[in-house]
Amino acid sequence: MSDSKDQTVDFGRNPFEFKTGDSIASLKLVGDMNPDLAKEFEKRIRPQFENFASDLVLDLTECGTIHPLWTRPLMHVATTVKKSAHRLKVATANPVHRDFFHDQGISASFPLVPDVATAVQELSTKKTVKLDVAFINPFLEGAVAVLKRAAGTVAKAGTLGVRALGAPLDGEITGVIPLQTESFAGVVAISFPRSTYLQVANRMLGEAHEAITPEIRDGAAELTNQIYGYAKRILNEQGHRLPLAFPKVLEGKTPADLPPCAGPRIAIPFESDAGTFTIEIRI
Repeated sequence: MSDSKDQTVDFGRNPFEFKTGDSIASLKLVGDMNPDLAKEFEKRIRPQFENFASDLVLDLTECGTIHPLWTRPLMHVATTVKKSAHRLKVATANPVHRDFFHDQGISASFPLVPDVATAVQELSTKKTVKLDVAFINPFLEGAVAVLKRAAGTVAKAGTLGVRALGAPLDGEITGVIPLQTESFAGVVAISFPRSTYLQVANRMLGEAHEAITPEIRDGAAELTNQIYGYAKRILNEQGHRLPLAFPKVLEGKTPADLPPCAGPRIAIPFESDAGTFTIEIRI
């Protein structure tokens, strides 16, 4: 928040201050937060959070009492920060504030620290994410669960391996989705041979197509999205902050628009009653 690029939003005589920065923003409330101020705060602060994309310190070090009508606007702030896959810390040592969050049933959304310096320190500490079995397993579990539910297909993961960076994909129909963590960025790719994907797609649709049309091909994006969503839920419950992401479908074993891979390329082959396919996590 001491960044030279910080910008302060002017709210006139209202006792709140919002500062934006490259990685950490701050929202400061001063004095007693009464019902009338809650309405004004909600009106003024919502536009500031429309495209919010940083961690946030809610500074209550100079704040007095907080009226229950502040619950909704404060929860809007907390929800916006969470949806952007960022973190919120509340700087206060005042037991009145602790009681407020507890009494309103929102303590889990407002983690308290004693002061602003501690909040900034904790938000500045990046969590190390290892690309290990514990991180990868939710994607494998997701593939098995999603294929069973969406296509009535029974699948089983094989042995994890590392691929050469320049090696082609295993399949001709590949769903890819961005993978963004605090430590690395990459993609998750679910790659199907044409024969496997055609069987899976026909089972999903309850039809008997003999060729992969653009409409059928798009089903690979939906499968990829569901597998990512399954893994995202589990990993975020463990403290990872995977954001909302959007899949796309690539064709061919060496598609030109496949994001480049500069680091580990982990591949897990699957056997299924529709044929083989592979999940890759590419960093």
